[in-house]
Amino acid sequence: MQKSMLLVVTSALVVGPLHADESHHSPSTPEYVHRLVYRTAAEDSIAGWENRSTPIGNGWFGVSVFGGVTNERLQVTHNAVYEASYEAARKRTHAALTDAYDLRFRFPVTTWTDYRRVLELETATASVAYVADGVSYVREAFASYVDKVLVLRFSASRAKALSFDVTGEIPFPVTWGAEPENQCGRTGTVFAVGADLVCEQRMKFKNTVFGARLRVETDGEVRAAHGVLTVTNATAATMYFACDTNYALFDKVAKKDVFASVEATVAAAARKGYEAVRTSHVADMAALFGRVTLDLPDTEKDRELPMEDLMEAVRKGKRSNWLNECHFQFGRYLLTQSSRPGCLPANLQGIWNAKERASWGGTYFHNINVQMNYWPAFVCNLAECFQPYADMNAAFRPLTRQRAVSYLKRTVGEEAVVRPLSDDFWCVGTSVSPWYVSEPGGHSGPGTGGLTTKLFWDWWDYTRDRSVLEHHVYPVLHGMADFLTRAVREIDGKYLAVYSASPEQLVPKDPKNPSKGLRPYGTVGCAFDQQMICENNRDFLAAHELLGKKDDAVARIVREQLDRYDPVQIGASGQIKEFREENFYGEIGEKDHRHISQLAGLSPGRLITSDRPDWLAAARETLKLRGNGHTGWSEAHRLVCWARARDAERAYASLCRLESGHLFDNLFNSHKNRGNFQIDGNLGATAAVAEMLVQSHGDGRIELLPALPAAWAKRGSFTGLCARGGFIVDCSWKDGVPVYARAVAVKAENGMTPRLYFKGLCYNSNLLRR
Repeated sequence: MQKSMLLVVTSALVVGPLHADESHHSPSTPEYVHRLVYRTAAEDSIAGWENRSTPIGNGWFGVSVFGGVTNERLQVTHNAVYEASYEAARKRTHAALTDAYDLRFRFPVTTWTDYRRVLELETATASVAYVADGVSYVREAFASYVDKVLVLRFSASRAKALSFDVTGEIPFPVTWGAEPENQCGRTGTVFAVGADLVCEQRMKFKNTVFGARLRVETDGEVRAAHGVLTVTNATAATMYFACDTNYALFDKVAKKDVFASVEATVAAAARKGYEAVRTSHVADMAALFGRVTLDLPDTEKDRELPMEDLMEAVRKGKRSNWLNECHFQFGRYLLTQSSRPGCLPANLQGIWNAKERASWGGTYFHNINVQMNYWPAFVCNLAECFQPYADMNAAFRPLTRQRAVSYLKRTVGEEAVVRPLSDDFWCVGTSVSPWYVSEPGGHSGPGTGGLTTKLFWDWWDYTRDRSVLEHHVYPVLHGMADFLTRAVREIDGKYLAVYSASPEQLVPKDPKNPSKGLRPYGTVGCAFDQQMICENNRDFLAAHELLGKKDDAVARIVREQLDRYDPVQIGASGQIKEFREENFYGEIGEKDHRHISQLAGLSPGRLITSDRPDWLAAARETLKLRGNGHTGWSEAHRLVCWARARDAERAYASLCRLESGHLFDNLFNSHKNRGNFQIDGNLGATAAVAEMLVQSHGDGRIELLPALPAAWAKRGSFTGLCARGGFIVDCSWKDGVPVYARAVAVKAENGMTPRLYFKGLCYNSNLLRR
């Protein structure tokens, strides 16, 4: 009989990163760091940016490092820099995230050897090293959240051997539109003064102002002329770069001098000095990224393999636990770089875009994508990274009230808005940008609201921070419950969404003539909407009772409706029906559609669990019938669903498909066929790997290794993953069986005892052998 030993530590207050107890079987921090190593530079092109550039960021802005030896490019993205395109025929302006700025370096090097480019995840540092004319050159880049700057450090092994030019480039300038309704226009200048390189840009769209400044400090000589800084006779050079805009949440222009602001930021970093700025940056990353470790077996041989070679082998069928591990940590890394308090949240590209118009506008799509961005925030111990989205959501909610009323009148009728609206009444559709929020309808129903509020409930459920519950979570749930209870009508004893649409499911406009194109399939009470309405309103009542609130009109109506949403129906094929009128699987819409919206109650929801074996079995059947994901993010959703369904081998197969078919060499996730970077697939995959290792239910039950595949079973460990109920979990395993585990409450007042389960067995004692 196999033996296992489970050590359970119950409620205790933990401040900062969790460290395992001294124990023979307790997890230890891996003695290696996660480095993505390259033997070549990224090509200076859109394809090169997507496939090979290394991303660093600080929440305030993102930087893509290309790593060229003779010509280096550092591409800068700021999530408030949008460029408009004008459709004159329609008199409409369409705006999209655009490349904000490029730093261009030129080095007097024509031949070199020993090239090596690295992205180190633990320290969020990108580096380039090579040898030319007997001199070793090293370039280091990191973006500090603490000091709001990009820091560059170039050095040479021989005194006075370092020389280079640096200039700035404003990408994609646009002629200023003459008509008032034409929001096109982008102008600016780049100039050098002293040891500073300055960029001043203005966009006609929303009167956006962008400013940037780079300062050089060196033991060599600096000359400024014609928008270029030239450094000569140096042994080392340190550069501080900052950028900013006048954007302020939401649809507002901040009253600040952007150019003076970036100058002050650069000056402050320079006064602090390179060593102090770097020390603060590394400590910041250690405190956030360093909270979670994952150690999988048989990774040693792949650790130093160049990414070009590793990814080529994976695409040919190689399975790599090192890639599984790096892929997981890379998603956590991307969230720490692209979503920090005080900044805009991570969009479809996170905070990295080199295109004139980012794919899908670089916006925040709310029918799966932005939610997937934040799935790893809580289970992967990065709750602070959710704050930017919470802030944006709080800013746009008041702007949606009239859109919500308009939607209800159009779909339900005037009776839907007869009773007074609550102060926090709101809605959200699919498309959101830093300036615009759509209402539900079209190809996605009102369930987009419940899909969004699930993030807020998880924020509470994983942290058990009562202040978060009262001041952030409850208003979101209450206001959405007010909207959703109005969006339904009683039909045959059920409360069903009057206008309902399973996200992006389309059908022919004319079934007899498919050439006439497709239209959204609008219906009543589809699974997605019913499940998400049920999830929101169930979470609302739980929050309502936890806070001891008195029932108001919203609470009374939710209590009346809650048991009659009928969120899951099982069809003749044994599937969870996507549409109520569906009988056999695939009768309506695309049967192998990228979205699996009828399984939103499985993940990210909590409706479909092992507490309802019939529903869980139907969910498994639906996953089989739907087939593999056609896009990176859709494969990530299938992956997390297989993990929730406790099917380890299918989850692992999904992870391997995602890695072989939907990752660029730099581990950016691709939408389809390694084209169009889309970050949600990265972040969804990270959350899914965490769900393969630990799952929780909010009542103290914590399931260890619920979907551990055979490829990882030999031995392994994780530390710092989070569980619902406010616990941090560590676990080590051998031969697929836990040999050590503990769960620690993050707050002393938690009051809940964790109960650790493995394959249905519960371990309550401090030390147990079997």
